Amino acid sequence: MTFADLKMQHPVAEVISRYVALRPKGSYLIGRCPFHEDGGRPNMAVFPRTNTFKCFACGVMGDALDFVSRIENIGTAKAARRIEQMQGTSRQLIVWTGGERADAAYLDRVYRALLDELSLSGEHRAALARRGLSPKAIQEGGYRSLPVAGRWPVIDRLERRGLDLSGVPGFARSRTGQGWNLYGRAGLLVPVRDLQGRILGCQVRADADDAGPRYRWLSTPDTENRVGGASSGAPCHVAGRKLVRRRWAVWVTEGPLKAEVASHLLSVPMLGVAGVANWRKALPVIQVLEVQRVILAFDQDESAKTRQAVERNLADFRETLESMGSQVLVASWGRGKGVDDALQMKQWISVR
Repeated sequence: MTFADLKMQHPVAEVISRYVALRPKGSYLIGRCPFHEDGGRPNMAVFPRTNTFKCFACGVMGDALDFVSRIENIGTAKAARRIEQMQGTSRQLIVWTGGERADAAYLDRVYRALLDELSLSGEHRAALARRGLSPKAIQEGGYRSLPVAGRWPVIDRLERRGLDLSGVPGFARSRTGQGWNLYGRAGLLVPVRDLQGRILGCQVRADADDAGPRYRWLSTPDTENRVGGASSGAPCHVAGRKLVRRRWAVWVTEGPLKAEVASHLLSVPMLGVAGVANWRKALPVIQVLEVQRVILAFDQDESAKTRQAVERNLADFRETLESMGSQVLVASWGRGKGVDDALQMKQWISVR
C-alpha cells in the first residue's frame, strides 16, 4: 500500500481522533494539541477536505503520517504500519447531527460536572430556606445559580474534563461554528433526578426581573441557529428517594422544586411532573415500584378554565392508575395554590 492509498483509507480525522478528542467547528474539527500545553480554547484544527492538521499555537502541521510519527516518536515507515493496523473510527470522534438526547448515565455525568462548576448565590439559598428546605436538604438537592455572564469559562472547564456536550439539553453549538453555548435564563438551577438519583435534566426558576414563564427547562432543540442540542424531554423528578419503598404509597405533584419542598415537609416520596398534562411521565416510576396507593396533589388554580383542564387530566390519570391496580386518592387544602404553599402556611392537608 502506498502512502497515498494509506491516507485515503485512513483519513486524518480518524487517525487523530484515536489520540485527541475532536469536535466539529464549521467545516473542520478542533481539539487540544498534544504537542504543547494547550490551555484555553483548543488550538489544533483538523481539515477533512485536505486531510491535514495544524496547530495555530505551536505551528505543528502535516498529515496523518506526520501526526503519528511525531506523537509516537517513530519513523514514517513505522507510523504507516501503525496506521494500517487501525480498524474502524475512534469513539473519540463525535460529529453530532443533533436531535437526540444522550443516555441517562451520560446526562448525569455532564450535569454533575456542571453543578461542580457553578455555585449557589446567597439570595437563592435564602429563597430555598424560605420555602421550607433545611440547609442539609439544600445541599443534597444540588441547587445552583445560573448566571447571565461567565458561561464560556464553565464550558471550557467542562471540555477540559473531556466531556462532549452533544445531545445534552442546555448545550448547543452555533451553526456559524463558534463553539458550544450554555443556554437558559439566569436564575435558580434545579436538578431533576430519576429513581436512581441520576440527573436527567434541569429546570431554571427565573429571577423575578425576568419576563416569561417562571420555570423553564434547560432545553436546546435544533433550530435555524443552533445545532447539536437536544430537547429536555421534561423528565419526571423523584423527590424523597430515601423514603421510597416498593408497593408503598407515593405522592404526585407538578414541578420538581415543588416536589422537593413538599417531600421534605411531609417526609413522603413525591414525584414531580412538569404540569398536570405531563402525568404520563410518572407512570414508569409507579410501575417499577408497583405502587399500591397514589396521592395526587396538583395545584388548586383559581382560574375556572385552568381548573377544567386540570380536572380532565386528573380524570385520565386516575383512570390509568386504577387500571394498573393502584388506589388513587386526591389531596386538598384550604389556602395556597400548591401543596408546598399550603404546607408552608401549616395548612391541614386532606386526603380522600
